[in-house]
Formats: sequence, structure tokens, C-alpha cells
Amino acid sequence: MNALSLIMKNILLWKHWQVFLLLFVAPVVVQITTFIYWIGTLMQTNDREPTDLEALQGHVISAMAPILIVSVGLLFIFLGWLWVLGTRLHSRLPASVSMNVTWFQTCVVYPALYITVLMFLIYNILQTAMADPELFRQGFNPGYIFMIFPFHILAICCLFYCFYFCAKVLKAVEVRHPVGMGDFLLEIVLFWFYPVGIWFIQPRLNIIFSGQAPPPIDPADHLLT
Repeated sequence: MNALSLIMKNILLWKHWQVFLLLFVAPVVVQITTFIYWIGTLMQTNDREPTDLEALQGHVISAMAPILIVSVGLLFIFLGWLWVLGTRLHSRLPASVSMNVTWFQTCVVYPALYITVLMFLIYNILQTAMADPELFRQGFNPGYIFMIFPFHILAICCLFYCFYFCAKVLKAVEVRHPVGMGDFLLEIVLFWFYPVGIWFIQPRLNIIFSGQAPPPIDPADHLLT
């Protein structure tokens, strides 16, 4: 079992500050570091001779790659947390609550695929623009942005559904009976603003998955077994 699989397996038992470091602090620090490095590369333009510009352009493109990779990695780690959280909570739902976990997993996968393809396209566009600006100006069509827009909106909708699903299964597992939107609206907000929400959600996950305080039994479970 590799390190990533081990992390995903045990992440629901981590303390809130550990998850905060993994999902927010570490990616932000890496992004800031790579961005500073990229800015430093651009500032070297003032010290280069014209004959060195081609080499500098390649260096700038190479420096952009870590920023794009980290951006994708940040989303992957967050989506991995949602995947594990939603899937494992779904397995603990009372019999009186039914939710489609396959649709949830699809909504987790789509944003991951979308951001990967988008970052690949951005990297190639930058590479073309730096290599041949005139060719880029002639071939670039602003309409391409509008073509991407529906896919972007779909990715946002998928993320909203992921927050809705995770919030609902968390509340349902805790109270052991069906819940309405008003019962878990706060949880949706906590997932949306996850840098803050982690501090409130993770302790509840610790209780559920560590067996410290078993949730109350839903009477419907006995009727259906």
C-alpha cells in the first residue's frame, strides 16, 4: 500500500489540525513558493541579452509547470478527502436513508478530469504563445473561452452536489434517521468554506469512525432487518 492510499484510508481519523495542514496549508505554501520562483524567473528578463530570450522563454514555461501541477494536486487531495468521507459515511447510513453513492462518485471524478484537461490546455497555450507570439495571435479565437464555460459550470455544479451529499450523509449518520435540507444546511456551508469547516467537521468524523460514541439506533433499522 503506497503512502497516498494509506493517507486516504486513515484521514477520517486524523485530527482537525492535521487535515487543515494537508488540505490547505501545505498546498498554499507550495503554490506561493512556486509562484515566487516564477516571478523571479520573469524578472531575470531585465538582465538577459536579446539572444538569451529564447532560452529564457523555455525557462519560464518550465517554471509554470510546477504551479499548474500543484493546482491540480490541491484539488485532487481535496476531492480525495470528499471521496473517502462520502463513500465511507454512505456505508454507515441507516436503512431508512437512501442515497446514490455512484452519482456522488461521478461528481467527484468529473472536476478532477476537468481541471487536469484545463491545466494541460493552459500549459500548451502558454507554450505556443511564448514560442511564436504572432502565430498565437493569429490562431487564438476568443470563442474558445465560451466553449470551455459550460464544462466549467458543470464542474462547479458537481462540487456543489458533493458538498450536498457529504453534508447530508454526515447528518443522517449522526441522527440515524432521514433529514431535510434545513437539517444539514450548516454542514453544506462548512464544506464549501472547508478551511474553516475542517475544524468543525473533522472532530465529528473522528467520533463516528473511532467508535468513541456510537450514534443512536434508528428504530426503522430493526423493522427492516
